[in-house]
Amino acid sequence: MKKTVILLILGLVILSSCETQSTVDPASDFTSWYQISTGKPQDLIFASYKTTMIANGEDETLLRISVEARPNHGIVWPDGHISNLDNLAELLKAGTAACREVDPNIAVMMHLALGGQNEECVFWLDNMIARGVEFDIVGLSYYPRWHCTLDDLDYNMRNLIERYQKDVNVVEYSAFKREVHELVFSLPCNRGNGTAIWEPLNTWSRFIDREGNATEEIKIYDGFSAKYLK
Repeated sequence: MKKTVILLILGLVILSSCETQSTVDPASDFTSWYQISTGKPQDLIFASYKTTMIANGEDETLLRISVEARPNHGIVWPDGHISNLDNLAELLKAGTAACREVDPNIAVMMHLALGGQNEECVFWLDNMIARGVEFDIVGLSYYPRWHCTLDDLDYNMRNLIERYQKDVNVVEYSAFKREVHELVFSLPCNRGNGTAIWEPLNTWSRFIDREGNATEEIKIYDGFSAKYLK
């Protein structure tokens, strides 16, 4: 039931561990996989993350950043729902501890689907930090349909950098490719160091067609690489 996703990105390498697809879907109502087990939820999360880390450990490039995927509404509902802040924090700490047991130097990212929603980001981060959740990077999703305007995204990233003194990256997006890259790589103190497009094969702004051929849009990434990474 575990789903591991390597995202196509610019400037970062991300190992994304989603406990189930339903876990990262805020609208889902499901019986989480660990509820059929006799173990404690946090112990099962620890074991699951550790197994994934070890399985991917032969290639060190995959272990630079570990993502807690979109937990702004919680993970493994109902135990880790956002309404159960203490439980959510314990589950996140278990996942982080597992990653760092395998690789003590790994950078851990909390990925929130709240690109332009500053108030919600601050609420989530403040509550997790107060409960001992440790992380190195804030990741954001940005889809204009749900996450406000580009100006809102820019304000949110800059505010989070000022508040928490951590790198902030857009690690899920589809539209506004040029604008998203410009915003991330223009953040102060080089705090923006990469982006990740989500499922470029089948989302709204795909650049591989249904026959498997690259579209013209893929060429813009050559320009991004030359501008931002060289």
